[in-house]
Amino acid sequence: MSVAAKLHDELLLQDIAPNADEFDLWFSWESDDAEGGDLDLDLSAMMLTARGKMGVDEQLIYYNNLASPCGGVRHLGDDQAHDGEAAEEVMRVRLSAVPADIENLIFSVTVPDEDIPHKTMQRIKKAQVKLFDVNHYAEPLLTYEITAQGDEESFGWVVGNLARDEQGWMFRVVHDDLPEGLRTLMNHFMPGW
Repeated sequence: MSVAAKLHDELLLQDIAPNADEFDLWFSWESDDAEGGDLDLDLSAMMLTARGKMGVDEQLIYYNNLASPCGGVRHLGDDQAHDGEAAEEVMRVRLSAVPADIENLIFSVTVPDEDIPHKTMQRIKKAQVKLFDVNHYAEPLLTYEITAQGDEESFGWVVGNLARDEQGWMFRVVHDDLPEGLRTLMNHFMPGW
């Protein structure tokens, strides 16, 4: 049964998909193209240790680094489709391959650097996140809608978080603005920054 999630919901993966190990996070959107052409967005994931930092630069997974060193997180590219339903960007996580020192996976979507400052998240009319068990694609485990907040000129959003604790992996529904796009996260979480 699919969960219609809302902001700040926390769902234990073991409760919504017992024994599942591999998950796809889909992010799709519609933009106001009348405002200056298509809006391209990049989905990325950051793998964080208990120190709140990535261990190595390669734990940032995005279009220019399609897989983490452990192989547990992979970017599947643009326009992936399944059963006639298209997603703009897809990230796959295999939990059993994520190293024990990784406690958080942060998922974000950002405007490409070459489009900043001309295109912002305000151009998004509708956006949706879906989480699927890779072995059971009939319906998503959860879905939620995201809309632009207020009048901020944001260049990205954090759209989800997977956190490991003593109970297992918890998916958190978040929606945080990234004023400088991906650079906002890099400034906080890259090793040595």
